[in-house]
Amino acid sequence: LFGECVNERLLLRLPHRQMVFTFPKVLRVFFRHDRNLFGEVSRLVYRMIQSFSNEAAGRRIQSAAVIAYASAGDFVRFNPHLHGIFLEGGFDRQGRFVHIPTLDLDRLARCFRAAMVAFFLQRSLISERLARSMLGWTHSGFSVDLSVEIPASSSRIREALAQYIARPPISLSKMLVDEHKA
Repeated sequence: LFGECVNERLLLRLPHRQMVFTFPKVLRVFFRHDRNLFGEVSRLVYRMIQSFSNEAAGRRIQSAAVIAYASAGDFVRFNPHLHGIFLEGGFDRQGRFVHIPTLDLDRLARCFRAAMVAFFLQRSLISERLARSMLGWTHSGFSVDLSVEIPASSSRIREALAQYIARPPISLSKMLVDEHKA
């Protein structure tokens, strides 16, 4: 029902893209103890994507997104991350849609890492030493995935993806049973 509502009432019949933003283990504990961080980080991510879209369009456009947080990953361990359905572009001041099919993923990932490190540092949740270190990590633990495209013509995909970000399914094929023998 949620997926249908998001598809019918929020998402436009225009191209969208799913984006997934993940955080390194060292920052995950903060989300466990302060769920308000999800909202703050979601707004920061939206502003970052809006800025990238403005730059790609060469002018100010107004974009849109539905962002939801998830607190578990494939193995149902605590793994806070964000799922978003982002409009691929936005509307200029004349109301014309400006399509931006791709963003620079490498640059976006670097920007996401820098923005998150600054965010946690500004709130005194991490030290300056850790912040400098995190910015230099080869395998940072931060990631951005833009691989899922949602064509303008596919109401079914929009609805399924909206439903997934609201209530991700648990795949029985990915579940592991750890049987301890006494």
